[in-house]
Amino acid sequence: MQQFFERCPAFYVGLFLLLGVASHFAWHPLYLAFLVVLLFPMRNSKKWMGYLLLALSAYCITAIRFPSIAMPQNALEGKGRFSATRVAYARGAFHRFTVYEGTLRFTSTAGQRLPTISCRIFSPSHVHPADRDYIIEGTLVQNRPGEYTLHPKKRSPWQALPKTFCFAEWRFHAKRALGTFIKHHIHDKNAAAFLTALFTGDVEERSLKIELNRLGISHLIAISGFHFALIALFLETLLRFILPFKARLLAMLFLLSGYFLFLGVAPSIMRAYIAISLYLLGKFLGKRITGCNALGVGLCVECLIDPHVITSLSFQLSFSCTIAILLLYQPVHAFLAKWLPERTPAAISEMPLFHQHGYILLSLLRKGLALNLSVHLFSVPILLYYFHKFPMASLSYNLFIPFLTGIACIFLLLALCLSPLPLLPNGFFWLAEMVTTSILTFTTNAPLSLQWTLRTQLLSFPWVLFLLSLLFLLGMHQTQQHDFRRFSPRG
Repeated sequence: MQQFFERCPAFYVGLFLLLGVASHFAWHPLYLAFLVVLLFPMRNSKKWMGYLLLALSAYCITAIRFPSIAMPQNALEGKGRFSATRVAYARGAFHRFTVYEGTLRFTSTAGQRLPTISCRIFSPSHVHPADRDYIIEGTLVQNRPGEYTLHPKKRSPWQALPKTFCFAEWRFHAKRALGTFIKHHIHDKNAAAFLTALFTGDVEERSLKIELNRLGISHLIAISGFHFALIALFLETLLRFILPFKARLLAMLFLLSGYFLFLGVAPSIMRAYIAISLYLLGKFLGKRITGCNALGVGLCVECLIDPHVITSLSFQLSFSCTIAILLLYQPVHAFLAKWLPERTPAAISEMPLFHQHGYILLSLLRKGLALNLSVHLFSVPILLYYFHKFPMASLSYNLFIPFLTGIACIFLLLALCLSPLPLLPNGFFWLAEMVTTSILTFTTNAPLSLQWTLRTQLLSFPWVLFLLSLLFLLGMHQTQQHDFRRFSPRG
């Protein structure tokens, strides 16, 4: 374990920050047990005291920045300064409305001042441009710990603050322009909505979100490392014929930073952007950046910038699934290789051509199963804790739907890049629509035999915490053993 943390110091530091922050928001004695396990490899070194102080400092700073808020009946009257970070249209059962997301510094009518909190405002129309800060009077409601909604007082105007600026309005119009452009070239309404959601992260069609949630594949339209890696691969292939190596890396970093600015800040987006940026900078400087270190840097940044983000489901799923891929993929793949064995290149070359194609398909199946199972081992306990149910169709649909989604994204990226040219992009728009329509056909016509749901209310917070900690330690141990076998000399 000590060797693992020595190779991944940023990840090690991030875990202590996470423990300190989590201890303030949701304390449990299991944190102490996990802390002891993390400090155990450093027992013979004086470094353990520094890591312990790091966790304590994270706890104290978080407690000062985010003190417990006492809200009578979960509601407070007053006014506050609202700064938008995101604005989007959303569609309810009967009408469309505007959702403003941002930060709020609220003062109640009784004079109680709250720390800066994340807040949402639901408005029937987009009459207030989200390009500035506002003083808004209304009622602050706590939906659950850390989740607040401000209900503006009727007939009370929003007071715009001069000399303030927010990117939210620019992002809103940029995403709307991209969505309009896609809908102009993709004739199928549902396919256009799906492709727009893939690149903007905003889902306006309520029926689309329900359908994807039903099969457990809604993560496809939540911007994550999958999207950034796909776009980075596309840019690498495109710029390879135009720019030299280092200039290509800088151009990719610049373009991906622009895409990050276009999307806005969210836990999964921040983690993915930090990871891809570190990878590109490492390639530029000739340094090797491990996946665990990249994840650790993202964890440190998010815990320091907005500690409260760890309470969001988006953060928990994003980081837990990434940890699953980094730590569990190799042991799960090795386990599946017992039934679908790997072959050496020499053995494959001696096979008949038909058998070679069959082996390639089985190899892809083995890798897909390993990735799918490792991610679900971490995500299923979290989903059962929050929603008390899990769609079993997710196990089968996540084997091929992400692959088809990647193909649709590549076709759409080609079409968007070639859009200034006449006629040529139309073929790629048609291909993107055809693949997307096939995806939506698979999801809307799912076999009834796959549409059964695992339901339970037995998983409490301590059990989820215990299961995830156990999986993490097991995956870390197996990864270390795999690396040891890989780099040890062979007799």
